[in-house]
Amino acid sequence: MLILLIAVLASPDGLRRRKGKNSARAEAVNNAKQILLALLDHQERYGSFPNEKTMQKIAKEKGIAPFPLTTSNDYFRLLLAGGAASEKMGYCSFPSLPTHRPDDVISPLEQAFARGEVGFAYVANLPADSHGDTPVLVAPLIPGTFQFDPKPFDGRAVVLKMDGSTTTMTIREDNGLVSIRGGKTLFDPSAPYWNGKMPDVKYPAR
Repeated sequence: MLILLIAVLASPDGLRRRKGKNSARAEAVNNAKQILLALLDHQERYGSFPNEKTMQKIAKEKGIAPFPLTTSNDYFRLLLAGGAASEKMGYCSFPSLPTHRPDDVISPLEQAFARGEVGFAYVANLPADSHGDTPVLVAPLIPGTFQFDPKPFDGRAVVLKMDGSTTTMTIREDNGLVSIRGGKTLFDPSAPYWNGKMPDVKYPAR
């Protein structure tokens, strides 16, 4: 069985699949870092990461109508309204969602970050003094769950943390969850960075 597995992985098709997944994962990590820069710029301009308060400030400043913040697409659209320049940062490969590459049509604003152009889930309403390990952005998280799809990034999840680090973490084969120290999982409310509260995860629009 082991010999067969090695033969499959070493075959041209196997190598191409692994190379493709590694490339997709690297792109997701890079785009997560671009979103981090946009989040930090938003915080500097408006006092926090995107939320209802920054929405009101931007609506007044830009003369736009406030819009609901129900999906990660909406929060990234607010980043654009606040000054971010491109929607390409929202993309990551997530075939089962599904996603496609953004067309960078950002005017009018309602057309920005359309359904399928965002693959990241966003944790909203985090306190400014949140623990550095707190997840801010993750992919590929299956909408409505805390389970990750292992297929896009070869069994790895991409996680952007509050301290600005972007890492990849192993997705468990038995349940699709990501484990952290102490036998807990990434979104377990008892993890030290959630302070016993359920995280406010905003999923990509489907």
